[in-house]
Amino acid sequence: MRGFILSGIPELFLLSLAFMLGDGGTFISIFAAALIHELGHIIAAFILGIKMRFYKVGIAGLSLRYDFSGTSHISEAVVCLSGPALGILVFLFGYARGTVSYFIGASAGLSLFNLLPISYLDGGCALSALLSVFLSPDTVWRICRVLSIVFTVLLWVGAVFMIIRSYGDISVLAVSVYLLYRLFSEA
Repeated sequence: MRGFILSGIPELFLLSLAFMLGDGGTFISIFAAALIHELGHIIAAFILGIKMRFYKVGIAGLSLRYDFSGTSHISEAVVCLSGPALGILVFLFGYARGTVSYFIGASAGLSLFNLLPISYLDGGCALSALLSVFLSPDTVWRICRVLSIVFTVLLWVGAVFMIIRSYGDISVLAVSVYLLYRLFSEA
């Protein structure tokens, strides 16, 4: 059975940090943006007839498991990209109406972050699915692994730079360390 777990853990990890370090408005905004994001995946899977089951719901996050057996790699990529796509649509709608809010910013930020070509993020899921159309599974795994490590290290360097420049937000650093841990613990 070909399947992929789309994990809301980075979003909910950021949400937890926002709750601990920020105010209630930030917490609610990120929570709402994360729900909209996950709803995008659910809607796309439903439209494409892809079965979904809740894999894990807990304080650490939400993971949705989709059964892509019998579907195309393109359908898999569509489901992977639908969460960020809905978040970007929310941002564009808000921007067009002249709305500026934490929620609109969180929708854009979570969407762009999730488009990074890193395993465990939607961009990595979509890249893997699209490369699978043309390449062997082993080659796809190697390409995605290298890109995941490179982009996660770049994310970590950017987070360290932000802290050095005294922006004071450790959430990006925490997420990058979490992603590095996941990447190297699977090897």
